[in-house]
Amino acid sequence: YYRMEMGRTMQPSLIRSALATLAGILLAFGLVYLAQLAGNSIDPVVAVPDPVDPDALEIQIPLLNTIALILGWLIGSFAGSWLAARASGVPAMAWIVGGTVFGAGLTRALSLGESWWMLALAFVVPMAAAGLAGRTAQAAA
Repeated sequence: YYRMEMGRTMQPSLIRSALATLAGILLAFGLVYLAQLAGNSIDPVVAVPDPVDPDALEIQIPLLNTIALILGWLIGSFAGSWLAARASGVPAMAWIVGGTVFGAGLTRALSLGESWWMLALAFVVPMAAAGLAGRTAQAAA
């Protein structure tokens, strides 16, 4: 992907692409974090005693928290991917941001023993947002 400036073809630099992608990842994670804070302030996570093991607690994540997390993946992935693609001039950088959010979502889902549909959403939502953001940033260029 190249830009024309003053009659010359300019290739985006590796450093510019790396910094733009890092900024996109930071933006994405910041927005996911804010979505989780919002979800937890609306409907807090509850730790309840496990009836089988009285010394253990089971964490129950309310539905609103899960919805807030999924919205955070969507908004964070889109915004971060768009920033990375637009600032770097390389639409493919959006996929790196989406993949990073997917990796974090997958780690979270696996660590909490989430069901298969949450694992699927951890992939589909960030990657769909990254694809759309990459196309949108390319069209804006």
